[in-house]
Amino acid sequence: MNERVNATAIEPGVIQVGEGAFAYAGCSDPAAVISQVILPAYGNPQLGCNSSLSYVIVAAACLGDRECLLLASSDVFTDECPGAPKSLQFTYIIDPNSQASSLWGDSGELYRAGGRLGDWSQAGYGAMERDIPNYPNKYDVKSYGARGDGSSDDSDAIQKAINAAASEASRTGSGVAVYMPAGSYRITSKITIESSRVVLRGSGKDSCKLIFPNTLQDVYGSGNWAFGGGWLGIVGKRADSRTVQNKLTDIVANANRGDYRVRVSSTNGISVGQWVKLYQPAPDNTNRRRLLSAGSSAATPVGRKLRQDGSAVPPPGKVTVLGGAPAPAPAASQQRAEANGRAVPQWYSDPAMQAALEAAVKAQWAIADALVQEPDRVPAQALEPNGTNPLGLDPMFLAAAYYGSMAWESEMAEEGYTDPNNPQAPATAASGSLESYLYGNNVVDSGTSSAMFPGKDRVRFVSRVKSVGNGYVEFERPLPYDVRTKWEPVLHRFAPSLVESGFEGFSMVFDWSAYPDHLSVNGNNGIVLYDMAHCWVKDVRTVDADNGVILSGGDFVTITGVDTQFSRKRGTGSMGSRDVNGHHALWTSYCTNVLVTNFDIAWRWYHDLSVDSFAESTVYSSGKGVDINADCHRAGVHNNLFTNIDTGRGTRAFQSGGAKDRGANSAANNTWWNMHPSDDGITGLPSCSFGPLLNFFGLWGAPGSGKGGRRLLAGEAQAAAASGRVRHTSLAAGAVTDPGRVQAAAADDWQDGGSTDAPQDGSSDSGSGSRAWANAESWCTREGWWVEQVSSGKGVWPPDLHRAQVDARRSGRLR
Repeated sequence: MNERVNATAIEPGVIQVGEGAFAYAGCSDPAAVISQVILPAYGNPQLGCNSSLSYVIVAAACLGDRECLLLASSDVFTDECPGAPKSLQFTYIIDPNSQASSLWGDSGELYRAGGRLGDWSQAGYGAMERDIPNYPNKYDVKSYGARGDGSSDDSDAIQKAINAAASEASRTGSGVAVYMPAGSYRITSKITIESSRVVLRGSGKDSCKLIFPNTLQDVYGSGNWAFGGGWLGIVGKRADSRTVQNKLTDIVANANRGDYRVRVSSTNGISVGQWVKLYQPAPDNTNRRRLLSAGSSAATPVGRKLRQDGSAVPPPGKVTVLGGAPAPAPAASQQRAEANGRAVPQWYSDPAMQAALEAAVKAQWAIADALVQEPDRVPAQALEPNGTNPLGLDPMFLAAAYYGSMAWESEMAEEGYTDPNNPQAPATAASGSLESYLYGNNVVDSGTSSAMFPGKDRVRFVSRVKSVGNGYVEFERPLPYDVRTKWEPVLHRFAPSLVESGFEGFSMVFDWSAYPDHLSVNGNNGIVLYDMAHCWVKDVRTVDADNGVILSGGDFVTITGVDTQFSRKRGTGSMGSRDVNGHHALWTSYCTNVLVTNFDIAWRWYHDLSVDSFAESTVYSSGKGVDINADCHRAGVHNNLFTNIDTGRGTRAFQSGGAKDRGANSAANNTWWNMHPSDDGITGLPSCSFGPLLNFFGLWGAPGSGKGGRRLLAGEAQAAAASGRVRHTSLAAGAVTDPGRVQAAAADDWQDGGSTDAPQDGSSDSGSGSRAWANAESWCTREGWWVEQVSSGKGVWPPDLHRAQVDARRSGRLR
């Protein structure tokens, strides 16, 4: 039987067919051509025989064409091994009529650890080393009483099935799925997964619908639902730099961005292959014992915002979330300040919920104080849930208050909206602080010290250990930022409390309601993911939601195949005039190595794709929308990537929110790579004050104006660097700033001011010569930007930088 091998990807294609079969090579892109054939051979590799015409025939048939078809036969090629079985094999490379960046090259040959580009190759579930698992459907919700008829309340049945699955997963260590057959399931109380290796799976987002007739406010009372909480949740236990039981060692010497090795006080308990997490918890000498930011001795603004109904008891019909604990009477301390200046935010109008929140926060304050003062004397039971959450507040609501309080603070200036072209406030971070460093040594606004969430971790680098030696640990991945002893760097074991769980294959349909104002959210919130790792959301749709998917405190998470729909326009008043229908579509914060991909944002949200509150190494890739904004929400978001995104109309690509006292919209080393409107037109860049040390590769308009500027060829950039017109420094987030001059370095060695890697002759040093180099712009040089343009009619190569980095790591080309 004839075989047909069809390789339509724009990565190198490998062809191998047996004798008598047809070999097909090609690409679906009509503008692409086959530019190279590599090692063609017709014969028998084991016998070492190969037709002398192999290259001539394959090259003649394929080079310069979009596709080719070859018969593996001695009638076409000479037969150098008569009587032996033969095959035809070759590799081909396609030129997709694209331009490569001098930061990456054709296949990563120009990438350099510590250069302009970060390493996002492990962003996603399983560090992109394994696929999302397909657990067996062992628990059918209908076996637990679910009807799926659209009118019966199926909440309890689904939760019971999840609890049963969790019990098995905990007992066996194997993953199991809770299955929802086709149908409409009415949900009136929240559903959570609080165990590892459990999946809630529907039959598909077109056939399995979860119907939500109420809002969170209807059921659980007033709360700042604009900032957290959801009807479905995966909730683990928070671990950060204060989780001393995970601490392995102190880092005792400075290290630079791009380094793989750090000096440590001890290597006890550290082994090759182990996953570790690096924190630097002393960014600005702020008291880091506070677990919820309070700010002053007066009642917090959170309290003033929330108290819409005074101190009234919950309206009739509200349910308890205290897990059977007696509901305490409303406490007089609900809005009072603590003696040491710390106040518990008034987050919930339900007095039982608020009292439980206060008890949890105060317990955690006490534990944190004790850990700082006498860590060896803190009993282990104090760190268990009964110690940290004494009144048993539902873990999802506790996490929602913790992360939501910071999201609230991050939004409140000008209702969360900031024109990206407006100038920012003066930089205020202390010189030499981690915050100053993340903002390019105050080259842009670095926020006020009291507003940048005192006590919260700014960086959280996770890597596998490659080697352990005398006083050092070597990582598998390069450091994405400097490590300095004055920031008190530490290594912890990476020990997430909840792993390997997910949501798959259903739609979440909410009752339509108007959306009159930015923060007018009553809790039609979809999915929340709090404090977990190696989890996922796959093939889920939201309809008429206030917030789509919220993720905080996560590592190695994939959100894929999410689409957000509205049955009709929700925006009224100012939201109607802006054509906005909900708050956040996809929202990440306090996370690392998160991948959000294959999304479809079919209607405009206030914020479409958000990185918030020290999100790092988060990737948004290969998605589309009607008019997407990539929302950098201030508060130190750094080292993130937006790649291969179709922004639709492209009228607000950089429109971003966040309170103005929380720094510029972007901190250092964020990258926008192939983010473009549907018509492949120009995308205007934000003003230079948007952030420091940013990278852009695509088709761009001048910052703040949408107009073009002078372009530098990469070769000119190298010449500028060689002539000394560029001042290199390793002081600002490991990259380079050049006040008043042309920023001309590409993929540079920032530590020693070495020469650029960009070829002077416009060709790749990979030898293929298949792509021309893009042009570099002399824009925002003081802020250290790197802007590369592709020529009109050309595409960006590679189109998805994350995918290219994953492939490069898997093939050993990325280190």
